[in-house]
Amino acid sequence: MSFSVEFENRVETLASAVTAEAYLKAKGIAQPLAVRINGVLRPLSAPLNRNCRLERVVPPSAEAAAVLRHTLSFLTAAAFRRLFPGSKAVIQRSVPLGYAYTVDGEWNREMAGCLYRRLEEARRGGEAVSEKILSYADVERLFADGALDESSRRLFSFIPSDEIVLCEWDGVLLYSFHVLAANADLLPDFEVIFEEGGCAVRFCADPETGRPLPYQVGSTLARVYGLGKRWGAVSGVSTVGDLNECVRRNRVGDFIRINETLQENALAAAAAQIRERGEIKAVLLAGPSSSGKTTTLKRLCTQLEVLGYHTVPLSLDNYYKNREEIPKDENGQYDFECLESIDVGLIRRHLTDFFDGKTIVPPVFDFVLGKSRPGKPIEPRSDSLVVIEGIHGLNPQLLPKTAADRVFRIYLSALTQIRIDDANRISTTDNRLLRRLVRDAKYRNTSAEQTFSMWPQVIAGERKYIFPYQNEADAAFNSSLDYEISVLKVYAEPLLRSIQPDSPYFDAAGRLLKLLSLFLAIPAQDVPPFSLLREFIGNSGFSY
Repeated sequence: MSFSVEFENRVETLASAVTAEAYLKAKGIAQPLAVRINGVLRPLSAPLNRNCRLERVVPPSAEAAAVLRHTLSFLTAAAFRRLFPGSKAVIQRSVPLGYAYTVDGEWNREMAGCLYRRLEEARRGGEAVSEKILSYADVERLFADGALDESSRRLFSFIPSDEIVLCEWDGVLLYSFHVLAANADLLPDFEVIFEEGGCAVRFCADPETGRPLPYQVGSTLARVYGLGKRWGAVSGVSTVGDLNECVRRNRVGDFIRINETLQENALAAAAAQIRERGEIKAVLLAGPSSSGKTTTLKRLCTQLEVLGYHTVPLSLDNYYKNREEIPKDENGQYDFECLESIDVGLIRRHLTDFFDGKTIVPPVFDFVLGKSRPGKPIEPRSDSLVVIEGIHGLNPQLLPKTAADRVFRIYLSALTQIRIDDANRISTTDNRLLRRLVRDAKYRNTSAEQTFSMWPQVIAGERKYIFPYQNEADAAFNSSLDYEISVLKVYAEPLLRSIQPDSPYFDAAGRLLKLLSLFLAIPAQDVPPFSLLREFIGNSGFSY
């Protein structure tokens, strides 16, 4: 049966199915990184077999950059498995333009150099990356032969399908959650940075902009992820398959208690650090959207009060200027993300007066009227400590010059520790987006479509106003809980399924649904009342 393909404003009728790669090759079009079929990102091997709209994915674009990054990550995992069978590389976190890995087993600079040379050989030689569709029985045989690791096998045991898609390069088969480029020669220049116990593999310049981005060894976030690895060892759960097995064996209650206790201990440790710095009079808490700043502030205040402080919580959101004074962005919308939207002079005066023991009158911002009004006076005591949360909390411009030694800064984010398997991580941005989708629907009467539409502006604001200052922090706090996606799944899936195929966010919704499909659900009743997760799903023991 014939069908039509719309490509670059032309419609063509085809008599039989063909792959996207073959279709483009027949037209003499250079190989793209991937394609979109009816708006959904697909590899070049995807079939064209029904009426569809075909688009190429090529640089420079954020989507192309993501395909390149995931392809380099896949090749790194495959090359490591081929070159060093006695050691195991485990993907841990994103770094500028790439990913960081830990290595279990032998690892040295010479091995890092060998890894780089093999990857560069693949790039220069134009070595292909292909897909294979296998049955679960095939996967079991591969595992028995040592061709797949335990983290992948455990994941597949919970996938409700007998068709499992693996990617292959140099005879190595691995699962890839993401769409990959079909050939290594499409990769731009990259580097392998050796570290004790691991490495970072990243591009030398941003594929989207062409600009280089520095890599900082031993960053604040690297230390947080190192702590997360130790937490995983304590709980015995590091991957989605491990978590699902925990749910299946009805051990999830214990796992939740371990997660919550470890997180509370981290807050207690931060409070102890503040106590050790005896001159501290203000704590600034900053992090991106849906990182749980409000609940973290409340729980941190509790820990500080246990140590004898009288805490005064404040939100930078109340220091917004009147709406008519707030700058507008390039689209003519009020830019509540920029520092200029905050009355910086007022917050500086209030901090100075607070430090000097003077009464302050913090403002209250009315988001409906777009105006600020005076709030309740606060008279500091000798044991008072002001705790402020907001996206600009780490920006040095926010503080009076005399305040540096009297302020303790904490960066927090949902730094997702649990992995899909040893070669595939879960994006911290996706984790926060799931939180935001659930919270917006529950508390702000906002549809999933509306949340998706706002998300790019939120991300742009974070990259400009938050992430550049994260290493200014005195401490970092990971607000992610390893079990949370299994709980969010119950709330998020119906919201994501409401996105229709003609929506520009249909592909993004499908990607999140694919992620959620890997998890077994955990009922919300198992979540403690003072858990940070309650900020998003409701029924918290805190008042907001």
